[in-house]
Amino acid sequence: MDIIADYLAILFKFLAASLIIERILEYLDRVLNFIGMTSGNRKTLLRLAGKSLNIEEENKRVVTKRLIMQSVAIVAGIIISTRSQLGIAHQLDLYTAQSVLWWDVILSALLISGGTEPIHNLINFLKGKKDEVKQQRIAIESEHHELLYEEPAIRFDINYEGGIHPNQPGHDLRKNNPRYIVIHHSQTSEHFSFEELVEHIKREEKQGSDLFYRHPAFHSVVTYDGQYHNYCRWDSLGWHMSKAISVSNGNSLAICFTGNYENRSKVAGYNNWDTNPRPSEVQIETGSKVIALWRILYDIQEKHVLPHRKLNRGKTSCPGNNFPVDRLIARSSQLIDQWTQDEQVKHYIEIFKQKKYIYV
Repeated sequence: MDIIADYLAILFKFLAASLIIERILEYLDRVLNFIGMTSGNRKTLLRLAGKSLNIEEENKRVVTKRLIMQSVAIVAGIIISTRSQLGIAHQLDLYTAQSVLWWDVILSALLISGGTEPIHNLINFLKGKKDEVKQQRIAIESEHHELLYEEPAIRFDINYEGGIHPNQPGHDLRKNNPRYIVIHHSQTSEHFSFEELVEHIKREEKQGSDLFYRHPAFHSVVTYDGQYHNYCRWDSLGWHMSKAISVSNGNSLAICFTGNYENRSKVAGYNNWDTNPRPSEVQIETGSKVIALWRILYDIQEKHVLPHRKLNRGKTSCPGNNFPVDRLIARSSQLIDQWTQDEQVKHYIEIFKQKKYIYV
């Protein structure tokens, strides 16, 4: 496990470098748009006005922009790798030279110029391996002390390690542990993957859309296939709602179900591609487990589990009229009753409480 921790530490260094390059490219994009706008460039003005260019012009623009951005990213990556002596092979001790070799600089520049997504994937993979090793160690120690537990009758299937940015809080650290849980739908196709939803939120925020949420928005996301995904750290603020009388981003946890479960045509944001949208049963079951776990960890009452629409009346119908809010909450209460009577599950929860990034 120490080796995995070392690899993770190395990847976090490259993640920081990739974030710097992404910010540089975002700034460059804005500068290019500003130059094009102030110089009266027809293509730039048409694009910023939301009007499409012809296909040939658009393809040429996209290819040119990608070439410029990738070139800048690689050059910036070479500069960062050289200045900070950041070489992937050097970090892994694959050679003994004190300074980073030229080919290692280029290799590292290519890695960090590709953005944060591939590095995030590697980090998540290693974290999964680290968790496996940790669980194996716990099992061995339990056996050594004759604390033998069979597999819990109820599986959690929740692997929390601090969200997609574990080394960063969301919009700020909480002042107190959460007292409310807010239920959302993503108002997108139910076929959105977690990664697509995150990119969608980033895009909407960048375009200045009039939405309640900002990246990182929700603390947990449950996709239509019933899979649970970490998003924002639980000990920090997600940005998922406008402030209500007693509930805010500062005192609540947010769970989002991918899909659009509003089918009333006269309601803003309704699902106009499906006449009867409903979440899947596996979504409801996984969501109930997440809510039940949160309620146990933070001692949250059933009446404090609320749909988004109840907090911002007249502004949103989230999570939609076809979403079974009452059944979801009732199922979470049923799970709590079962878990608190099961010694195996109670033992698992005690282990879970030791994780980082849960409590203030």
